[in-house]
Amino acid sequence: MTVFTVTRTYLDLDPSAATPEPRLPQGARVERVLDCPPSFFRYLYAAVGGPHRWTDRLGWSDEQARDHLADPARTLDVLYVGGAPAGYVELQDEADGSVQIAYFGLLPERLGRGLGRALLQQAVVEARRRSSRVWLHTCTLDHAAALPNYRARGFRPVREERYELTLDFAATETPLYHLLRESLLRRRQVTATYRGAYREMCPHVLGIRGERAVCLFYQFGGESGGEVVRGGGTGNWRCMLLDDLADVAARDGQWFTAATAGRRQHCAELVDVEVPERSE
Repeated sequence: MTVFTVTRTYLDLDPSAATPEPRLPQGARVERVLDCPPSFFRYLYAAVGGPHRWTDRLGWSDEQARDHLADPARTLDVLYVGGAPAGYVELQDEADGSVQIAYFGLLPERLGRGLGRALLQQAVVEARRRSSRVWLHTCTLDHAAALPNYRARGFRPVREERYELTLDFAATETPLYHLLRESLLRRRQVTATYRGAYREMCPHVLGIRGERAVCLFYQFGGESGGEVVRGGGTGNWRCMLLDDLADVAARDGQWFTAATAGRRQHCAELVDVEVPERSE
């Protein structure tokens, strides 16, 4: 079991943002579910949220699900493609008069077709009809396209928070993972071969992307892309799959880094350990 750091981002819809009418592809429709059986509710939650480790509602009884769905402040809209469910959105009228897009997502098989954009536009149109303030939150457990999709629809981050989540990944229980973890915590250099090139690096972020272990290194020596690498450049960050590392060894030496704002957060979706971002 490994404790990961999850970043949750809260976003408000810019009141001045344009809201184009949803353009659903042929054979797709969004339908309000007025009498949702608990079994269908659980199916949507598990099918959409499973890849992103949604767990809060998995243990709900039928009675809990019915009580939730009976709340007049909540609405459930399902996206159908070719007659089959493809995703859903749940809106929540809040006590302060705002509307939260509480749950939103697609089945894994329906990703990458522009359906998420259309479904979100549909949700925004409905939410704006009900309130002048529309908001939502997402986190690093969600699909990598979620935050860019929200921002493209006019949502703007207003605050972030971090929390810890204990998960079990086989990828974090390997000798290599523990060697890199110890090297990062002790600020030790690492030498390795990655995709045929010898590298000299300092590990900065260690965690998981999907189901695979990744590490963000600052490379200060060796080769990359057929060229010799020198320490000091801000372009020396390397996000590497641990599965592709070979001949890894740790050693003492100068700690190399560079202050490249925001670069690290694009490597690991779930962060186990990281060092503070600063130049030395």
